[in-house]
Amino acid sequence: MRLFCLLSLILVPLTHFGADGNASSGETSMPPGPAASAPTETDGNGSTGNTVTGDVDAEESGIPIEIFWVLYGGAYIAVSIAFLYFGKLLFDFATPFKLDTQLTEKDNPAMGVVLTGYLLAIIIVVCGVMMSDGDEGGGAEAAGFNLIEFVIELGPVGLYTFAGILFLLLSGYINDKLILKEFSNTHEITERKNVAVAVIIAAGFLGSALIIAGAIQGSLDWVSALAGFGIGQLLLVMFALLYQRATAYDDQQELHQRQNLAVGLAFGGNLLAYSILLMKGLTMSGGGLETISDRVSHFGYYAVIGAVVLPLLRVVNDRLFLPGVKLDDEIVEDRNVNAGLMEAGLAISMAAILIVCL
Repeated sequence: MRLFCLLSLILVPLTHFGADGNASSGETSMPPGPAASAPTETDGNGSTGNTVTGDVDAEESGIPIEIFWVLYGGAYIAVSIAFLYFGKLLFDFATPFKLDTQLTEKDNPAMGVVLTGYLLAIIIVVCGVMMSDGDEGGGAEAAGFNLIEFVIELGPVGLYTFAGILFLLLSGYINDKLILKEFSNTHEITERKNVAVAVIIAAGFLGSALIIAGAIQGSLDWVSALAGFGIGQLLLVMFALLYQRATAYDDQQELHQRQNLAVGLAFGGNLLAYSILLMKGLTMSGGGLETISDRVSHFGYYAVIGAVVLPLLRVVNDRLFLPGVKLDDEIVEDRNVNAGLMEAGLAISMAAILIVCL
């Protein structure tokens, strides 16, 4: 209930901002390097560009340009740490248990795995928001290394990062109810200290963060960003259900009753692998994606390829990398963590190759 109250607070202000202030195609663009000197103009978010370049400001102040870039990078690091801390507070508020009690008094390793995955997911969202800012924020160059302009630049970044964190928490609720639906995730983590389930939850957070980052980067406005998140999250859940049908064992039983870490690693690795492909489809990179039909086809291409190819590659890798034994037997009968790690690593590796080659 707390989570839905938080979500309602963000939906209204979100309508006043586009995911890209210029309603551009959403191409990924890193902040300009120190050598860039192009002036900026007033963008759709209301921040005013500075026609004086960072190099000129540095020369006028007598401070080397490298020092300005170190300060600018340090400022963004500080902002990212603030987002991490704020995200931790939101996580503690939205969950029915006391996070610090689980981490310190009960020394719960499962909670540590979940929190680590969640914090890494926040950084993925932060990076996705900052990279989607492209030339509209102008990085240190547009801000002219001016504190006021830097704060103005952080306005839309902070809003979309806040929204991303809320939807990250929402995705955790969705994954809890639809992916691991045969038992209570909260009970497994807090009472049984089930690391196998914790790995799935952490992988779900990371996968959803990749989807959120891709949706923000490839969006035309806030509506398309929300649509991208919703469709991507739905496909991730469908893939998780498909994966459980494809395995020769009962994933839910192995995770719940036997606390089989090998199953958790293999399952979590495949979730991450498919999320990487969904993120690639959502970023709309590659150019020439001018119409809605083109963008839907681009996203659908990676979504379908991932759903078909990843299960097939699992069979191939089983016979190639573990000759003479069955992967399912190693994971279930022997509870071999090495086998789970190998399946997870190979799945993620194949996803990385696919997004580069396709």
